[in-house]
Amino acid sequence: IEFQENGKDALMMGNLTDVSLGGCFVETSMILAMGTHLKLVFSIDDGRVQAEGSVLRLEPGSGIAIQFNETTRGDRGKIPQVIEYVQKASQQYDSSFYEKLLAQPKL
Repeated sequence: IEFQENGKDALMMGNLTDVSLGGCFVETSMILAMGTHLKLVFSIDDGRVQAEGSVLRLEPGSGIAIQFNETTRGDRGKIPQVIEYVQKASQQYDSSFYEKLLAQPKL
């Protein structure tokens, strides 16, 4: 995620935990001011999707909620690809976790 801090360009990495057509939630330890303008780049299987947004809500110790801007309509049409990618990754993780849980010896 790109943003400006004290008039200088800065980068932030985060873990995307929720995404919809209107915005997303990113787990990060960084605290950004409400309304901070952001440029996001999502890496998915077949490339990258870019979006712009702003900080909508802060959850200190957890992350930030980001609302996508209307000006990103070009790549906004690709957001469903990001949603699908996140859902598939979550299902794979959930399945793997469940299999490991079942494989543990019973007490």
